[in-house]
Amino acid sequence: MKLFIFSFLVAVVGTIAVNAHTQAEWQKFTSAGDKFTASFPCKPEVESEAGDADNAVFISCAFEGVVYQISILDMPPKANASILQSFITGVEKGFGGKILYKRDFSAGSISGTDFAIESGTLVGEFRAFAIGRRIFTLNVAKEKTVAKKMELEKFYSSFKSDR
Repeated sequence: MKLFIFSFLVAVVGTIAVNAHTQAEWQKFTSAGDKFTASFPCKPEVESEAGDADNAVFISCAFEGVVYQISILDMPPKANASILQSFITGVEKGFGGKILYKRDFSAGSISGTDFAIESGTLVGEFRAFAIGRRIFTLNVAKEKTVAKKMELEKFYSSFKSDR
């Protein structure tokens, strides 16, 4: 959990100095291993981390001060259905700040929770769900001072799973 929060905060804070007024060229990303596709407004980078209890994959890019990221975390071997809610609670506590909204979503065969957090100068929106034994989050975040609008729905709706 700490790895997820640290990676996400580093990505957001690291995008403050970017060029403005460029046109996004949405690019399709395919993960053969996790059997999904998603589109990003720029070329995403993939980072893998192996932890003591779990493995994580972070796929992200930053465009005009907005970070778009997909995080994939292994569930612990004895996890049950409540693990997704525990994960979401951990993200909320890790970021601190104010919960702007939290609601269930359903998109095709995928269902989970959408939530937003405002913490200090950051605003982040998250879509969290489980597929098989993995927790996926689609994260979009920016500094409050960045004028660029987050293209949340375009990012969320681009995610397609073959599982």
